[in-house]
Amino acid sequence: PFARLALAARKVGSGQSPEPLPERGMGVAAETNRSFNQMVQDLEQLDADRALMLAGISHDLRTPLARLRLETEMSPSDEATKLAMVDDIEQMDMIIGRFLDYARPMQRMAEAVDLSLIGGEMAARFYGEDGVVMKTDLAQGAIIEGDPTDVRRVIGNLLENARKYGRSAADDIARITLQTHVNHGRVELSVMDEGGGIPEDQVALITRPFYRVDTARTQANGTGLGMAIVQRLVTRQRGTLRLRNRHPHAGFEVTIDFPAIEKRTFR
Repeated sequence: PFARLALAARKVGSGQSPEPLPERGMGVAAETNRSFNQMVQDLEQLDADRALMLAGISHDLRTPLARLRLETEMSPSDEATKLAMVDDIEQMDMIIGRFLDYARPMQRMAEAVDLSLIGGEMAARFYGEDGVVMKTDLAQGAIIEGDPTDVRRVIGNLLENARKYGRSAADDIARITLQTHVNHGRVELSVMDEGGGIPEDQVALITRPFYRVDTARTQANGTGLGMAIVQRLVTRQRGTLRLRNRHPHAGFEVTIDFPAIEKRTFR
C-alpha cells in the first residue's frame, strides 16, 4: 500500500492526476489513503479556482485598458501626449501579463518539444531589429518532454532580457547568441549576450520574484518577474537553470539543462 502511495505522490509532484487510492478498511493505510485522496481533490479544486480567478483578472483588467487605449488614440490631445499615454497603457497590460504568467497553474499534459525548432522561431523575431545582432547555433534532435507554450515563454523571456540588459557599453548593441546542444541524454539551451553582466553578489538573486538588479531598477518597464517566471517554468519541465557571468569575456549566460527524450515516445 505504501509503495502505491509513494507512486501516486510522485505523480502529483510531476503535475499528473493519480488514480484514487483504495479507502477500504479502518487501518492506518486506509486512513492515509483517504487523507491523500482528499488532498489531491483539494489541490485540483485550488488549481481550478486559481485558473478561474486568473481568467477573471485578465478579462476585468484588460477590457478597460483596451477601452482606455481606444479613447486615448481618439482624443484631441497632442500627439506626444497620446503616445505617452498609450505607452503607459501598454506597460500596464504587459505587467498584468507577467503576473498571470507567474501565477498560471501547472499544465497537466506534456508532449515532445523540439527546443531547436522553437528557439529558431523565437530568435527569428529579433532578426533585423535595430540595435540587435542575433546568432543561433541549433542542434538536431534537441527533444524534451514539456509544454510548447511554456517553452516559448522561457526562451522569449531570456531573449528579451538579453536584448534589454545585454547591450554593449561601447556601441549600445545587443549581441545575442542562442545555442542548443545534445549530449549523453541531456539537452542544453543557452542564451548569451556581450553586455556588462550582473554583479556576482546578485546572480543568485535574480530568480526571486520582484527582484531587480541595480542596472534594471532605473527602468520603468520591468516587473522583476522575468527570471522568476523562467525558473518556475523550467522546474515544471524537470529542467535545471544555471546562471553565470562570462569571464574573462564580458556578458552574461543563462543555460537550461533538460533530460532528453526520444521523439517516438509520443504519438
